[in-house]
Amino acid sequence: MKILHIAPIKFVKKFNIDTENNSPEGISKSVPSLANAQKQNGNYVGVISSSKSEVAVSKDIYWNSLKNTYSSIFLFLRVLRDFGKPDLIHIHDIYSLRQIFFSLFFILLNVKIFISPRGCFSDIALSRSKIKKKLFLVFFKIYAFFIHSFVALNDGEKRQIFKLFKNKRIIIISNGSDYDPKKNKSLEKKFQEKNNKAFYTVGYLGRFDVFIKGLDNLLKAYSNYQMNTDEILIKLVFVGEHRSKEVDSVEFFSSMQTNLPNPEMFMVKEPCYGIEKWRELASFDLLALPSRSEGMPNVALEAMSIGVPCMVSPETNMSEIILNSDSGWLVETNEKDIEFFFNNLIKIKKEELVKKGNNAKNFLKDNLTWDRIAKMDYLEK
Repeated sequence: MKILHIAPIKFVKKFNIDTENNSPEGISKSVPSLANAQKQNGNYVGVISSSKSEVAVSKDIYWNSLKNTYSSIFLFLRVLRDFGKPDLIHIHDIYSLRQIFFSLFFILLNVKIFISPRGCFSDIALSRSKIKKKLFLVFFKIYAFFIHSFVALNDGEKRQIFKLFKNKRIIIISNGSDYDPKKNKSLEKKFQEKNNKAFYTVGYLGRFDVFIKGLDNLLKAYSNYQMNTDEILIKLVFVGEHRSKEVDSVEFFSSMQTNLPNPEMFMVKEPCYGIEKWRELASFDLLALPSRSEGMPNVALEAMSIGVPCMVSPETNMSEIILNSDSGWLVETNEKDIEFFFNNLIKIKKEELVKKGNNAKNFLKDNLTWDRIAKMDYLEK
C-alpha cells in the first residue's frame, strides 16, 4: 500500500528517534515512528512536513515539506512525479489550512483521506480560543464530508470524535513504543538504585503546561500531603521545559516549593533528551499524569515500556490501558483525590510497584509496539 503522511513535524533529523542529541516529542516522534514501521511492513511510505522547519529523513522514506499554502499546487505535482498517486493520505493535524488545502488536490483524484485530531476535539482543547475554533469547525465540517475516515488514538478519543461527527467512519491507530531497556546497562543500574531507596519517587516528565497537564493539582496535593504527615516518604520530581499559557510555571513552582515543610523533597529539573531522558524515567517509582486533556501521551507508553507504573487521570485517555493491564492507578483530576492517592501510595510495598511495572512492559510488548500498530489496515471494515 502507498501511504502518505502529512504532519507538523519538528526537530527530527532522521528516523533514528532515540539518538543522544535528537529527541522529538509528540507528533514529531509518533508520526515518523509509525511511518518507519509501516515501511518495514512492506508499504511504500512518504511524509510531508507541514511545519517550516527542515526535516531530513531516511532515504527509504519519501519526504518533502509544505512550507506555505501557496506552494501546495507545486508540491502536489512534485509528489505525483516523485512518489506517485498514494492509496491514502493520513493527516495528523486539523488546524492547518496548508494541510487541508494540499489534500484537496488529492481528493479530486479520489485518494482516500484519513484525519487524526490528536486530542484537538477534547472539551478542554475546544474551549481554548473558543470563537476561532467554532468558526473553524464550521468550515471543517464541510471539509469532513469529503474525507474517508477519522483516526482516533484510542476509545476515549473515538468518543470525542463521535460527539461531533456521528456519521463518519472512525478507526483506531494508537501511539506505540519500541524501547527495550535491556539494551542499556545504565538503565538496569537505575532500576536497582531506586528499589534500594527508602522513599518513593513520583515523577512527571514533559512540558510544564501547568493547567493542561494538571500540574497545579498535582503540586497542591503534594503540598497538602507534606503538611499533613509526620514522615515525608514521597519525593516529587518534575523534568521538562517551562511552557505554560494560563500560569507562569516558574513562579508557580517557586512559590509552592517555598511553602513546603520539606522543600528538598520537590525537585524541578531541566529538560533532557535521548538516553538521559530514559534514565530520568527509569529513576521514577511512578509516573504521574493528572492531565486535564491529552490525545495519547507518549511519555506514559515510554514509562510502561521500561516497567514504570503510571498514575493517570481519565482525561489522558490511558485509563482503559492502565486498568486492563493492571499497570497503575486511575485518579480523578482534582487536588483532593491526588492527595488521597499520595497517602495510600506509602502503604504500597515497592514489590507491588515492580509487579505493576512488569505488567506494563508485558502489555506494551504484546499490544502497543510500533510493529503491531503498523499492521493496522486502514480500510478494514
